[in-house]
Amino acid sequence: MDKQDREKLIKKAVPVAVGALAYAAGRRAIAKEEECEEKDDNIADRGEKVMAAEDIGGDGVNDSIIKGNIYTVNSYHMGAYNLKECGAVYNPYLGETAAQWFQADRFIRMENEDSIQQVRDVIECRAARKPFEDAVRGCMVGGGAGDALGYPVEFSSEKEIRYLFGEEGITSYQCEEESGLAVVSDDTQMTMFTATGILYGYTRGHMRGIMSDVSGYVLEHYKDWLHTQIESAEKAGLSWLLDIPGLYVRRAPGRTCLDALTKREPADRSKGCGGVMRVAPVALYIDGDKPFVSLEELMKLDRDGAAVAALTHGHPLGYIPAAALVHIINRIVYGGCTLGDGLYDIVAECRRAMEQLYEGEPYLPRFLKKLDAAVEFSKNAASDSENIKNLGEGWVAEEAFAVALYCSLRYQDDFSKAIIAAVNHDGDSDSTGAITGNIVGAAVGYRQIDSKWKEKLEFRPLLLSLADDLNYGCRMSEYGSYVDREWRKKYIICRKPKNVKV
Repeated sequence: MDKQDREKLIKKAVPVAVGALAYAAGRRAIAKEEECEEKDDNIADRGEKVMAAEDIGGDGVNDSIIKGNIYTVNSYHMGAYNLKECGAVYNPYLGETAAQWFQADRFIRMENEDSIQQVRDVIECRAARKPFEDAVRGCMVGGGAGDALGYPVEFSSEKEIRYLFGEEGITSYQCEEESGLAVVSDDTQMTMFTATGILYGYTRGHMRGIMSDVSGYVLEHYKDWLHTQIESAEKAGLSWLLDIPGLYVRRAPGRTCLDALTKREPADRSKGCGGVMRVAPVALYIDGDKPFVSLEELMKLDRDGAAVAALTHGHPLGYIPAAALVHIINRIVYGGCTLGDGLYDIVAECRRAMEQLYEGEPYLPRFLKKLDAAVEFSKNAASDSENIKNLGEGWVAEEAFAVALYCSLRYQDDFSKAIIAAVNHDGDSDSTGAITGNIVGAAVGYRQIDSKWKEKLEFRPLLLSLADDLNYGCRMSEYGSYVDREWRKKYIICRKPKNVKV
């Protein structure tokens, strides 16, 4: 954290009325927090007993200092209460006692049974989520792998691809000479910003008690992505991904996304695939302790996926495929399909859900026709080349979804064959590869993805970190005492923790 950022954080944290003493105390607290971060010692996770905030004194919420030296509930000041970004708060009732408190590492109420139980609950919840870790990681890394495989041939015809790479087409990464890595496109970049938007939003819900629609938070994080592509674009400053220099590079960003985010309104007539290719994280975050959701709850999640896509692509055929993709990925990862456990069963349930969600929508039959064709073609004896030609090139969302669904169904147990089939065609190879990678990566799991797709993949550690955040979720709460230092850094302070690899 540089000097300018520290100044901004302190100004947000300290209400103007408390004067110079609070400002100075805030500076000391921020400095202390950075010193503690260097030690990388999460006291809350170790369950140590430290001095309780109540021991200091005060008379109620407006005068209490609780939840560590970065979390307070000090009135309903925007900076203090909404974002919980207080580095320190001067309590006029405490005088010098407050200044002494600022020198302490942090204050976590661990001396009572309630606080100890909170830590137990976190441990139990993580244990309950552990079985889903492999599938969530597979979805995120698989999407990146399919994207990286298809990106070098995104604008090449199938004939050109087979001329350059042989009859089988492109079957391995074309690594960047300078870094030695298989670089990803804007598809994976935006997918990662989708993830941080979701996680920021739900963290705000946990720490404040209310939150708005998830798409609103994702939009703010897309503004941050836009800043990485266009330096002059105004950023929201809410995604910790802004601290990663490697994201400040243009990888064929979609014109629709750039224009829509610049103008702050979706392209109403656009049905390009730029919406569907980035929504996988919507399917992966289930708030609360129970990962399984009912069909009705899942359909609400499907709507969230559509809303995220519609931030830039406002045509029904731009966002309905996004809703369908969220449905399929969620059922693959968490189960609960009402028609059976197989991928064909999940697709059949997805079809019914789309009919309910978009009943009366004039463009729905066109989408369902593509979905049905993908299912039918996955069972025939024709070549992948022929089947994909009949489904479309993937530049528009319903075609990209159909191509990816076809490849996923046909090669649902073979990640390599699935993404190779998904990128060797005339169309938008990186997007069809990314969506296929999301689906089949979730189906086979991260451990079953061949190492050749993982070892050289750009941002693999970052994708794994985001996958784990999506799986395990925010375990802090507004009135609880459990503190996760890394989570706090990412989704409250909105900065990259030093220990997170990229």
